[in-house]
Amino acid sequence: MSDSLHAFIPIPPMSDEEYEACSYPFKALRPFDNDGVSSNPFQTWRTAKGLVPGTKFLIRARWRGNPLDNRLAGFEVKINLSCATGHNVVLVNGTPIATELMLLQAKCWLRDNGCTYFGLDKLDLEYVVLKSVTPTFLHRLANKQEAQAARNAFRAATELWNVPSPDGKARRKKAFSVGDGEDDTVYLKDRETPLGGYVKDRHSEIEQVFPSAELRDAIFDEGECYLRLEPTLNGVWLRKHKRTRVEDWRMYGQDTVYREAYAVVRKRLRLDEGLRARKPKETDIAKLAPLDQKVLRWHLDNDATHQARSHPAILEKPSKLARQQYFSSMKRRIEKRLHVDISVPWEKQAKATSVKFNALAQYPGMYAPPPGLEYFVFCPAMARRLIHALKVKLDAGRTRSIGRSHIPPELSAPPVVRLGRLVVGAEARQYLDHIGKPLLPFLEAHKCGVFGDVTREEVLALSLAAAAQEPVQSRYALGDRQITVTTEYVAQGAGEPLQPLTTVRCPEAPPMAV
Repeated sequence: MSDSLHAFIPIPPMSDEEYEACSYPFKALRPFDNDGVSSNPFQTWRTAKGLVPGTKFLIRARWRGNPLDNRLAGFEVKINLSCATGHNVVLVNGTPIATELMLLQAKCWLRDNGCTYFGLDKLDLEYVVLKSVTPTFLHRLANKQEAQAARNAFRAATELWNVPSPDGKARRKKAFSVGDGEDDTVYLKDRETPLGGYVKDRHSEIEQVFPSAELRDAIFDEGECYLRLEPTLNGVWLRKHKRTRVEDWRMYGQDTVYREAYAVVRKRLRLDEGLRARKPKETDIAKLAPLDQKVLRWHLDNDATHQARSHPAILEKPSKLARQQYFSSMKRRIEKRLHVDISVPWEKQAKATSVKFNALAQYPGMYAPPPGLEYFVFCPAMARRLIHALKVKLDAGRTRSIGRSHIPPELSAPPVVRLGRLVVGAEARQYLDHIGKPLLPFLEAHKCGVFGDVTREEVLALSLAAAAQEPVQSRYALGDRQITVTTEYVAQGAGEPLQPLTTVRCPEAPPMAV
């Protein structure tokens, strides 16, 4: 689950009659200049209620094309996980589920503000555009005190960015803390990927009403042992890495996308640059050019006013540009040879490059809640219940029908085919991305026994094969190609029980007949 999301829900193209039948709500202001000439209208953010009482999120409408056409392009939403869960003490990353929860809560608000069910049904999860995603990475420590110590090491690592300006002028700090000092949150500002780190405090104000005080204590006992690192991946990063769609965040058996997101943490903290925490040996310094040696020794001595930029050899250059160019060249030479960044005060580098913190700040993998907490912290089990509750709430005003009956997750029938470990062929992934189709609907159909483009006889045979744990292959025609989803049972090791393995392939299309 992503701790917070900023997304755009597009309204698909449709006729004027269909659009009018949707009754999408909006509020717009039309500004005027000094001559009374009207310019394009803009939308204001509206506050909406989340699923959990007391929680709120923001939503606003956006125009499509020419605002004078009086037609909306869609809705922007800014929302936090707690709107659906009530708390985010610990959680499992899952941007697709986060986006689905966001869309369902937005639809509830739209319905309450006059939108018809016809209009709601036009809003499709697969076409949502992600504008900002904040995954949460949890690093387990032995206790809260060790987690706070790790948070302090994180703060020291961010201080690498609080360096003096080359011209000596005051500069706003990129790294800063907010809080009371003991349980504060550390932030590292950046336009593309800002970063935050903190330890959850059991005295935090949250809206969730827990079933018992014992359960609340159990959740916070777990949550207080984690250092939380949260990179915010804004639109520039999402577009650059092609992660703007919900489909782009589905893992399908591998967590590559979250490893990419965690790489942002290490890059922002410069953890992979090899900067040293101890002063280099004199024998190593002696291998540098004579002037480089003098500047480095000046930089490393115990006088805090001796920074490399203020060395007389730098200041004697005739112009500001000459000083900057000479310093930059020297900086690159010294950093390449001895891993010392002379643009950063040595004390800050020594504290920031803790070997212990570098070892801790490795991709932690996907969080798994301890037994007994699965339905009380955000994870797939809790998500299924939340999605069910939102769908029931959303469809409360519909005419009742079998197709709109929502069965609680615990009462759902087991799937016809168990998917098991998933292997997606590169050719299938490339073809689906090329035509802009998500893989999930094919997996869901295969799991439910909708085997695709097969004969009636094959349906019966495949159903019997699934019941007998024999190989089952579904085939789905897609353009001039075909997607196959195959589940077979294989042994994981000698004496191990058979486990399902599902593979997705996209065979080459047969040659055209001449």
